[in-house]
Amino acid sequence: MIAEQDGAKNPRPDPQLVMRWDRTHLIGGAIQSLIGLGALYVASGYSFGSSVQMGPGYFPRILSVIFVVLGLITMATGRRAVLPSEIAAERQPLNWRPPLFIFGSILLFLLLIDRAGFVVTIFAVTVFARLADRNVSWKSTLVVAAVTTALNVLIFILGLGMPLKVWW
Repeated sequence: MIAEQDGAKNPRPDPQLVMRWDRTHLIGGAIQSLIGLGALYVASGYSFGSSVQMGPGYFPRILSVIFVVLGLITMATGRRAVLPSEIAAERQPLNWRPPLFIFGSILLFLLLIDRAGFVVTIFAVTVFARLADRNVSWKSTLVVAAVTTALNVLIFILGLGMPLKVWW
């Protein structure tokens, strides 16, 4: 952190702490931005329409741009990582588990949505994504998956009336 000097308006950095780029933020943000750019490329094949009369590419493009911007913000926040000098000196291995399960859950969604229906897909994707964290219990995972599935059905099926296959 930053140590304050007595009476000084500009705080002096603590010499025990080191500012450096956090690789997980950089890599995660870069992957997120690349996926957003890929989705934007795919969505560019559909007509955009207008705000009043949205085309099939309207929503995917907006989400893609948001995804890219959030990835860039994630990369930028990696600079804020302040680590004690002893920890900063150590080279820490990358933890591949979270990105593998999170991006794997996106692939799982693509594989299941037409075959298994909306409810099973959302439940399975939520459980799979929760496996990214080793510290969560199965009980909490099942509760979160049930609540997430119920909220998605309420929002997308009942609220928005999206024509999705609810069950297989």
